Amino acid sequence: MQPAETNTQQSKSNFFVLELIRDHFTWISATTASLAPLAGIANLALFTNHIGRPDVFIRSLEFSPSLVVLALAYIAISIFVIGSMLITSFIFTLAPNYLQPEPEHSKKIIRHLFSIALIGILSVVAILSALAIKDQTLSEWWLSAAPIPIAISSYLFIKNHAQQTRTISGPASGGKNAYRVSLLTAWGCGVAVFSILPALYVMALHKEASGLLGVIEELILCTIMMIASMTPAIAFYVTENGGRAKQIKSAASSVLLLLILMMFITPRIFSVGSVGAANLLGISDRQVRHYLVDNEEYPASTLDATPWSIENNNGKKYTLTAFTLYTYGPIELLCPRDLSAIKNSDLENHTKSCISFMRSAIRPLDSVAEGISEPTSAPRPDHMETESNTNRPSS
Repeated sequence: MQPAETNTQQSKSNFFVLELIRDHFTWISATTASLAPLAGIANLALFTNHIGRPDVFIRSLEFSPSLVVLALAYIAISIFVIGSMLITSFIFTLAPNYLQPEPEHSKKIIRHLFSIALIGILSVVAILSALAIKDQTLSEWWLSAAPIPIAISSYLFIKNHAQQTRTISGPASGGKNAYRVSLLTAWGCGVAVFSILPALYVMALHKEASGLLGVIEELILCTIMMIASMTPAIAFYVTENGGRAKQIKSAASSVLLLLILMMFITPRIFSVGSVGAANLLGISDRQVRHYLVDNEEYPASTLDATPWSIENNNGKKYTLTAFTLYTYGPIELLCPRDLSAIKNSDLENHTKSCISFMRSAIRPLDSVAEGISEPTSAPRPDHMETESNTNRPSS
């Protein structure tokens, strides 16, 4: 009778969160709706600090439904970033799920599976490092050598642990063993390949140090993140004897530690969602355009004509060439076109030259074609267009 009661309690605990949401849906939805604009405001603050212009945050702040959309975009992109770092753990779970190790041998098999994945990661890192150091000397075909150590370790695993699993235990022919080794080798290659995703974030967001020591430091950090991306899956299976609740808790704790480690290595990782949401919603746009500016509010004489490519200055309006780094509410932060090629991670060191305009005083015109250093024909101000139209013959 007691086991039945225990199962009932466990089933109730599994659906506790769903029941809580169902019973308190009204106030939970109201709280979420009220917090969403605050999350959008926090996202704007994070982005303006990321670009090195926190001064435009307060002046541009405007409460509107777009704050909710901004918060949702930030959450979606952040989930994508975190999920991409956890793909390695998902791939890792395929092997123990397929092999179904015996409970008494579970930890030992997980350790040996981890060693296979580790060999694959180190093989890929070693070959990519050699390619980076030798540059043109080595060919990318050297990557085809990465599965060799994985295949050797997979063969040793099948040979020593086949009888300790439920799926592949029992007598097997040479053909079946070859198939199993090939399958396990493909799994190890998959773990190694998908572990590159966290390394790409490190390479893109970590502040580069100069010289050989900087390259070695970045290589070590990338390797650490590639290995750490497997820890949630390993923590889940190592605590298998403690029950499903303990497994989930261990995996969740490992995910949290992984994020803390990533934040310690590359603090800019949490700006990825903010920058991505700003680009997705048009708050930031690197497209270089011509802008028509009111000369009374922003005199052309106060700007350097060379970086801004000022033309058609007739006293009332003039055109300049720039891109919108940030726009929200009444503020539009324009930057000279030369800054459009700078990486986001280095942009904060150059944005002091950007100018925040009132959106009512400027008007975006046509886009500037890529590869053209100077506009061949800048758009004319409104009154010049009118004069041109009056002299144009009607069709």
